[in-house]
Amino acid sequence: MKKLIAITGVLLVAYVLLSASTGGRISAGAGAPDESESSAVYVMRDENDRVVVYRNEAVFLRTDTQVSSLPKSDRQRLREGIIVFSEKELKRLIEDICS
Repeated sequence: MKKLIAITGVLLVAYVLLSASTGGRISAGAGAPDESESSAVYVMRDENDRVVVYRNEAVFLRTDTQVSSLPKSDRQRLREGIIVFSEKELKRLIEDICS
């Protein structure tokens, strides 16, 4: 039990340090990008009350999902921009937020 508490503590400290070093923004796909998509960086944002995805700073996908209908935490994350490094993670995030 003590080992479990110690490991949890270490993970918590690592998370806090990582969060502080990234300015509090840990993306959904934090970590190294997939080699096959090393140049692709996606950003999900709130644009005119819709969820919009940018790829390398150009519009990649516009959804019909109204940001105002989402939970407050998702609205805040979208205002800041959610950075995603892989198409797989992007698909998961779109499914989570837009469904």
